[in-house]
Amino acid sequence: MRCLPVFFSYLIIFITLIPGSVYSQASEAKAWNELLGEARGLFRERQRDSALVIGQLALVAAIAQNGEADTSAAMVLHRLGGFYQVMRSPKCEEYYLRALEVWDKAPGTRGMERAKTLSNLGNHCIASARWAEAEALLNEALEAKIADIGNYAVTVASTRKKLAALFIHRERYDEAEVQLFKVLDIYDSLKTVKYQKVAEAISDLGNLYTNSARSAKGVVQ
Repeated sequence: MRCLPVFFSYLIIFITLIPGSVYSQASEAKAWNELLGEARGLFRERQRDSALVIGQLALVAAIAQNGEADTSAAMVLHRLGGFYQVMRSPKCEEYYLRALEVWDKAPGTRGMERAKTLSNLGNHCIASARWAEAEALLNEALEAKIADIGNYAVTVASTRKKLAALFIHRERYDEAEVQLFKVLDIYDSLKTVKYQKVAEAISDLGNLYTNSARSAKGVVQ
């Protein structure tokens, strides 16, 4: 893994390759967060190449304005990772890892901010069938969320559901059951959760019992 200064030096080189018209348009919005907002808008409009270019400019601006070890750089890196993940590009992993490096160094980083990056990287590992890495990342994201906002939150339930799905896939049904019951406990405590979410968790439990029964039958046979 390259150190942060080397990684960011590549971005400076990248900027020199940006067409002048694109650069001049982007540079009119001087603040990094304005550039990032523009990149997000372009990405939503499916102008993905332009979004990536403006996103890189936002990263350079964040570093220039606030330094390499600031939450602004982590936020831009996280967003760029998200762009690449939607595009199904393995490049997302590099950006998420860099974001995590910055989150770990930046003063004032909230657990929820770091947890989002961990969750996204965990999802990428699931898509790549890297189950052990995905489990470790999701568990770390879960711990970060609970430390920041407590156990009884929808976002915590969401991570537990992802872990349950991973455990079901790997036929670790007892662990999946524990997670899904915790999800239902969270939903019950919040009272404001939509019925659809509760129904989905119950359906997941039903699928778990169906799969575990088939698994047990297979072992007996």
